[in-house]
Amino acid sequence: MRWLSSIGGTRNSAICVVALTYLTLIASNRADEAEYARIRAAMNKLGPLVGTWNTVVRFFDKEGVTEEVGTYTVSRVLDNTYPEFIMERHKKENPERNRKIISYVTFNPKSNQYDTTYFYARSALRVTETGEYDDATNEFRTTCFIPLEDGVNDETVRTITSLKEPNKILYRHYSRRSPKDTSERMDLEIALTRAH
Repeated sequence: MRWLSSIGGTRNSAICVVALTYLTLIASNRADEAEYARIRAAMNKLGPLVGTWNTVVRFFDKEGVTEEVGTYTVSRVLDNTYPEFIMERHKKENPERNRKIISYVTFNPKSNQYDTTYFYARSALRVTETGEYDDATNEFRTTCFIPLEDGVNDETVRTITSLKEPNKILYRHYSRRSPKDTSERMDLEIALTRAH
């Protein structure tokens, strides 16, 4: 009879383990759903970016302004957890010689910030910015620190994407390289116009 009671005890322990595992999964699933709801709400704020855009890209440097054109295609991926940006730009007179970038944006419920990661064609460089959406101004703002960006200088970057108009978006990129630069400068502006 002793062996019978030990089997019953083992079976009860197994049932307890299964029940605890089930309850843990339910609690985890509820937490995941709550986080996913926060991610979706944050991604909806960036919803105006979804679509295809014609772009005019202006680079500002000591020599003046260089202009390129291109396209941005923005789509929702991974159950609206990320918008995916596929960006292509080129000089007007030379469309075959183009540059491509892919980036992904998400909202991190733990840090309560957006994370944007950029991937560049022909480069292993990967850059991640953090940011926030300002409801009052309809602006998406990010910042980033890139150590030894050019091999010598650290770069501090901030961006502002204005989402005030549904068919026209303005992106501005500011940077400061230290110790080379003593002040921040706007070095890039992209005007996006919705393609029809």
